Formats: sequence, structure tokens, C-alpha cells
Amino acid sequence: MEIIADYNQQFGTNHSFNEFDLYYQDVQQRIKVEIQQQGLPAPKQDRPVHCGRYAAHRL
Repeated sequence: MEIIADYNQQFGTNHSFNEFDLYYQDVQQRIKVEIQQQGLPAPKQDRPVHCGRYAAHRL
């Protein structure tokens, strides 16, 4: 839950553990945009993608 609180503070969001799916989707979208902005190849589906201290699987 501390990770979600840190995430909310860093990105100005208001996610909670009760709505974990919305938080997870937001993390995935931010990673996807970051990858596109940097012109990096899309990650393989079976590998985790790390963005700072937040991670998401399968974009």
C-alpha cells in the first residue's frame, strides 16, 4: 500500500488498494507512453517492464 501512496504523490493520482486494477492500468499506460517517447522497442510479453520503482507485466 505504501507503493500506491508513493505513486499517488509522484503522479498526482488518487488510487487505492480497493481499486488495484485501475492503479495497475495507470502504471501500464505510463510505461507504454515512456517506451514510445524514448523510441524503444516494445518489450516481450513474458518479461516484466520496470519504470523506476514501479513494475508492470504485459503491456
